[in-house]
Amino acid sequence: PLLANERAWGIDVGYERQLGRRGIIGANFFYRDIKDLIELYNTGEEAEAGGNVYEARNAGKGQSWGVEIDFSTPLDFAGLPDTGLFANYTWLDSDMRDPVLGTRRRFNNQPHHVYNLGFIQTVQSLDASFGASLSGRSKAKEVSLDEEVDLSYGKDLEAFVEKRFADRFVLRFSASNLLNRKKKEGFVTFDGDSVADIVDAHRAGDVKESERESEQSGRLFQVTLRATF
Repeated sequence: PLLANERAWGIDVGYERQLGRRGIIGANFFYRDIKDLIELYNTGEEAEAGGNVYEARNAGKGQSWGVEIDFSTPLDFAGLPDTGLFANYTWLDSDMRDPVLGTRRRFNNQPHHVYNLGFIQTVQSLDASFGASLSGRSKAKEVSLDEEVDLSYGKDLEAFVEKRFADRFVLRFSASNLLNRKKKEGFVTFDGDSVADIVDAHRAGDVKESERESEQSGRLFQVTLRATF
């Protein structure tokens, strides 16, 4: 109940240009000044089931900024009007003062960049389409009272095939996580007899232990039928 709403003001400056008859490329710069930033906080208290208690808290103020580039166009110029390409790339950065350590850092779990690219092919004679997209993100870091976590994800590949029937029905087969995306975490922890001792050890880089964890998920296949009335 004591958690304040996160508030921000910002500015966006963008430029967009048409490519051919239907294509578009654009760039957008954005800046946000944020107050009452909300982050998960390690209280240092031990939970009954083991580990520490985390809670959402206001972490003070911070700034975030970046550049986003969007691209989308059919291949009319190559004689392939039914083939479309799209891509998106965003570079991100931020700055804040850690409410516990007092040091400057980026926002927790904010990657340096994210991207997405792919294609869609329409087959007019079959009233069908298919396509695929590849997305990914760079490494990120999470900082809490007694640990730092380096976080990374593998690339994500998705694909679909879609067939339309009688102007009202669409049958779609999609496949997600075709690359068996993996999540990797590298932990370093800091120790002390009190919160003040842990903060001192963290600032000094006095590592108690380190650990690496890896998770991997399998492919997901779905069949859906949509209808309009």
